[in-house]
Order: sequence, then C-alpha cells, then structure tokens
Amino acid sequence: MNPLLLSNDPDASNALSLCIGLGPEAEQLLRALRAQMQTEAAIGGLVAQSGTDPAIVDAWSSETPPYPCVLVVLVIDARDRQARDMSRFWTERLAPIGYLRAALVIGDQPATAEPSWRQELSAHFDGVIDLCPQHPQLRRMAALSLGIGLLFLNRTLISIDAADLRDILRLGSQARSAATIWSRPERRLFALQRVWHTLQPGQIQGAIAFLHGGVDLSLDEFVRLTDHLCRRLPEDAFVVMGWFPHPEWPNGRRGLELMLVGDWGDTPLATTPGWIAGLRQEVAERPDDEDYVWHPVEPVVADVDSRDIPFFLQPARRSDTQK
Repeated sequence: MNPLLLSNDPDASNALSLCIGLGPEAEQLLRALRAQMQTEAAIGGLVAQSGTDPAIVDAWSSETPPYPCVLVVLVIDARDRQARDMSRFWTERLAPIGYLRAALVIGDQPATAEPSWRQELSAHFDGVIDLCPQHPQLRRMAALSLGIGLLFLNRTLISIDAADLRDILRLGSQARSAATIWSRPERRLFALQRVWHTLQPGQIQGAIAFLHGGVDLSLDEFVRLTDHLCRRLPEDAFVVMGWFPHPEWPNGRRGLELMLVGDWGDTPLATTPGWIAGLRQEVAERPDDEDYVWHPVEPVVADVDSRDIPFFLQPARRSDTQK
C-alpha cells in the first residue's frame, strides 16, 4: 500500500482532497464544488466522485485505494436509502486512509430506517456533521462552505492547521452546522443571531467557522467577527475560524458557516412546527435581502437580482412557459 495513504503528515507531497457523494443532494454538492473550484489552482488536488456509481465502487473495491488522500469528506443524503446503504461500504474503505476524515449528513433519515449506519460513521470518522434544517439556499451555503473549508485549507488567507480541525471534530459526540448571509454592516448582528438560534447550542466544546467575503473584507472585520463568536462560546472552547476570499463577490456580501461540536443529548435537529411557528421560523431564517419574496407555505424563490444571495446558491428560475 502507498505509504502516503497511512501518513500522519497533513503536508505530505502530492496529497489529494477527496469528496465522495452519496444520494441526490450530495451529488449536487459535488457539482457545486467542481464549479466553484474549476478556476482555482486547488482543483488539481480534488477528487470528487459519486459513491453510488458502479465504476467508482469497483475502483475502490481493490485492495489498494486508487488515490492517496489526506483530507476526506463523505457526504450522505440521509433521506436516500441507497445512500444510507452505501455509506457502510465507504465507511470501511475510507477508514484506513487520510489524515482528517469527516462525514457530512444532509437531511433526516426516515423514522423506520436502521440507525446502525450512523453508529458506524461515528466509529470510523473524526466527526459526523449534521446540517441543521434551514432555508434551502442557506443549507446549500453551509454544505458548500464546509466542503471548501475542509478540503481546501490552502485557500484561506489565514492559515488553518488540519490537526486543529481534526482535534475539534473529536471533542464532542455531535457536530451541527448552519450558515447565514448578509450584505450590509447593520444587518450583521441579526445574521449572527439567526445562525446561533438555528444551531440551538448545547454543551459546546469546540467550533469551526468559515467566513466568506469579497475583496473589501478586512482583517479588522475578520477579527471582530471572531471575537464576537468567541464571546458566545465557553471560555475553554477550542475555536478555529477560516477566511475565504471571493473576488467575484460584490462589496459588502458576507457568508458565514458555523459548526459547533459538543453534546445536544436527544435534542432533535428540528421539530414539526404549526403554521404560525413555521412562518416565524421562515422569517427568522431568511437571507438578508429586503427585495426577497417570502410566502408562508410555498417554497421560496429568490429573484436573480438578489444582492445577498451568491449566484451559485440561487435556484434555477422557472421558464415563463411553465405552469
């Protein structure tokens, strides 16, 4: 076996980042990752594959894995039965490789599903991260931000040590992630309160945050945001915050993914609210844009001219001919 596969050195030469997607929404994330990174030098180190593709499964069934990987992320759409079943295969194949291994779970599994696949993930990965229920655009932001943050540490303007991320993921029994977006400084506090409310913090041991912004994002703003988050966490919490620049973003736009690691006990990721509660939750979670159109029942569709929602997060617009 290639010694790099078992290396404990995150800086090993020609190391690769690996992302395996299981299920429809996970594969959407793979496509978004490829689209976001295609103009970046880092794309040379990314392997993003569908874990349900028979050819991919066959390639990984051999004794020696086909790629030397240091940073590994397995994304699972928990609502998809095939994805849950295939997670067992990938848990076994990915367990012996990589320096940092994280599993990202999207959605809730059906109540009748066998829970053992989750237990196997927890036993073999450094951390199993659940995406909190949010508006679909914010959930996509959280998933994509986590993918970029965990797989492309070299893109941060302030260095992040892979060992620190691994240590934080190992601190608690649970990890939850959510995202928020704002476009004006006066809306920043509301946006931070929104993501904090979504996460429903329990007994927190650590946090990982990835801040995204345009070229106008300053070091002073980054430091102030870091201080704000640290004040909300226990003094002994292990906190790491990364800064990812997006030159194509307009001035003022910010995106923040926040992952908390700790223990929520039996507190569910979400409850089923009544109509009024659902409307309140929807208003509390909405991206910060006064021109955004909201409806209490039907899915929300953003206008393509939305100032706050990055293009890659906007849903495809319906054709005028569609009914």
